[in-house]
This record gives sequence, structure tokens and C-alpha cells, in this order.
Amino acid sequence: MCRQPRFFAVLALIVFGLVLAAPATGSAQTTRVKKLDLNTATQAELEGLKGIGPALAAKIIAGRPYAQIEDIMKVKGIKEKT
Repeated sequence: MCRQPRFFAVLALIVFGLVLAAPATGSAQTTRVKKLDLNTATQAELEGLKGIGPALAAKIIAGRPYAQIEDIMKVKGIKEKT
């Protein structure tokens, strides 16, 4: 009869461990940001970025080279958020 409380205690620890080890699923997902070299990125790579379409990618390529990241702000259509 003494074994039942011990069994449930061990079972509770196992369940608790599984809950802690489970990956978090919910609205708080981590987002990976893909970094590209603006001076060497292809049209397709630029278009793969959020907020960059074919026309804007072409403008970025036409404005090369960029010495600093701030230089990209000179491209018409680029917003600070992008």
C-alpha cells in the first residue's frame, strides 16, 4: 500500500517534465530575420524579404553600392520599417 503514493509522485514528476520539455506553441513565435548583403543580393533574394516587391528590388539594385545601411533610405519607396 505504500507504493501507490510513490508511484503517483513519480508519475507527476514525469508529466511535469514532459510539460516543461514540450515546445511552446502559441502566438509568441520567434521570427528569424534573414540578413542579406544589399550590394550582392540577387533580385530574387531581395523580393523574398517582407515588404520588397519586384519594383523595389530593382530600385535597390540600381542604387548600389551602399556604404552604410542608412544609404538604403535614399531609395524611393523604402520605408524606415522595411
